[in-house]
Amino acid sequence: MDKSAKPSSIFIYLITIILSACSLIYELLIAQSIASLATNTVIWYSLTIGFYLGAMGVGALLCPFIYTKKSAWRALCEVEIILSVLGSVAVGVIYLAHMFMTYLWVRNAFFRGGGLFFIMILIMILSIGFLTGIELPLLIRIAKETQQDRKITNRVLGVDYLGALLGGVVFPLFLIPHYKLLTIGFGVALLNIMVAGSILFFIQQKKVFVKKIIFCFLWSSIIFGIWNVDHIQQYFLKKYYYYEKASQNLKTLFQLQPKDPKIERYHSPYQNIDIVSVSKIEEPFSLLINAYSQKFQNEPDCPRNKALFLDGSFQFWTNFEELYHEYFAHVPIIFNQQVPKKVLVLGGGDGLLLRELVKYSEIQTITHVDLDKEMIHLAKIHPLLKRMNKDVFKDARIHVIFHDAYHYLKESKDQFDAIYLDFPKAEDYRLSKLYSQEFFSFVRKHLTAKGYAVLDAPDVGSSEAVKFNNYDVIYRSTLKAAGFQTIIQYSTRLEIDNSQARSIFDEAIGNANEITVTEIGLGVVHTKRIVGRQAVITRLVQDFTGDYKQPFFLVTKNERIGIPQYKDLKIPLYILNEKRYYLAFEDQVLEQTSPQKINSIMLPTLPGLSMWWRLKLPY
Repeated sequence: MDKSAKPSSIFIYLITIILSACSLIYELLIAQSIASLATNTVIWYSLTIGFYLGAMGVGALLCPFIYTKKSAWRALCEVEIILSVLGSVAVGVIYLAHMFMTYLWVRNAFFRGGGLFFIMILIMILSIGFLTGIELPLLIRIAKETQQDRKITNRVLGVDYLGALLGGVVFPLFLIPHYKLLTIGFGVALLNIMVAGSILFFIQQKKVFVKKIIFCFLWSSIIFGIWNVDHIQQYFLKKYYYYEKASQNLKTLFQLQPKDPKIERYHSPYQNIDIVSVSKIEEPFSLLINAYSQKFQNEPDCPRNKALFLDGSFQFWTNFEELYHEYFAHVPIIFNQQVPKKVLVLGGGDGLLLRELVKYSEIQTITHVDLDKEMIHLAKIHPLLKRMNKDVFKDARIHVIFHDAYHYLKESKDQFDAIYLDFPKAEDYRLSKLYSQEFFSFVRKHLTAKGYAVLDAPDVGSSEAVKFNNYDVIYRSTLKAAGFQTIIQYSTRLEIDNSQARSIFDEAIGNANEITVTEIGLGVVHTKRIVGRQAVITRLVQDFTGDYKQPFFLVTKNERIGIPQYKDLKIPLYILNEKRYYLAFEDQVLEQTSPQKINSIMLPTLPGLSMWWRLKLPY
């Protein structure tokens, strides 16, 4: 056993509180890293902390058997050295696991990729949890050996709990709003290695030369990681957003991508905002956009091949975003047969929906409520966003309020002729409240008698949604329970009989008279032959238009029957016209509702069960 110096109780308490705080931060860091790559934060926080605590329990139980003959100081030093290694790479390993998942997904092996992802992160959770579980028994043993105090165990335990409190406060209030996840991982690992260093240089007296060399190497490696964290993050961001290119083979999966455009990442207390240069769309698809939209004919300088992502989820693509925003803004106004005077927009911080609404001189005021100041700031100053929204925030009619949409409606007394709800998909229970019966009830109360509300409805109509969750029924049931009398679904539908689009494909397919297509439905992959030239062209146009289909729900307080006639509102539009207006309403389904499907804050049905495990992909 090593001869060691006798430390003071204050030194023991200080190490205890540091290591306890580090342990809790590791739990939260791993959970947050997983949640950034998967849906439903609550699920992954719960599973991560549960497995982590279980591993800590196993570590505490096995500690006396693992370190029976070693001194407690020596054992603690070894644990901290190993923890510093695992902690510094924990976030990177989670990102690496996601890289492997996308590699297999590209090869139509999504479930195997998902399984590999969960196995890798589970190993990381259990390893770090096991080691942190060993720390407290060793600290109690050290305290008993060095301090003649019968109550020392209780004091060490008490300090350990205070350290956990410190970690629980520091992580959400100080670390997450200001630092990258990789930086946090390196920083906590640095604390572990510093504890090991304090033991090596101030407590143990001999047989530590090799460990001191290891300490110096790890300490310098962690410092190097912190210094280069931007480059490391850029590496993983490129692997995330350019996953198809990176997944060509195992070599490209790991190699650097210096020629790929840099990802612009902006961090706010609420989300990561990424601006990405996407691959240049190939012909004939680049030509097909012009077959449906007049944007590039009228605005040849409009930015191309750029996309905005929030927390890794797609928001808009500069090449064709007008499809979504024109249908979102203008179809409800045409349906209502008059332009609203007082409008409320909830969300939509990029300003593109606002850009469409300010085209109407009849609109007197637009109240824009958004939680994220950084998103609005970027929309005002970033060259790309400012160009896309046409500097809309300079319009004197727009009044920006930084507030949570739910609480704003709960507290406000104002009435509006139109309310637009432009929120991210409800991938966790935090966002689920914005699609709840309670929230929609607030929306209805703030509408004037002839007013309307409109929201985009992610996942409605998809085969996976129908199989697992039936999102159509969830939305309709919830809106009905909130008191809306008219609930109409419409979509961004484009015509298949577009002569220009058909001519483009007619030239592109050469002499082909048949094709074989791969279809994925309800988790089953099968192939299908399309025979006949016109049938092939029709299928190709269908596939193109189907990729851009986005459903919405339009609701009113009073019952309205039928679809009002198209009305030319005399504003500039690039896509929406009379034919497409009527096409938008052709997806009407039976108005099924179910009390069991109502999404409420007290009993959320969003996200559905199929979403709890789903991993994120940018496209």
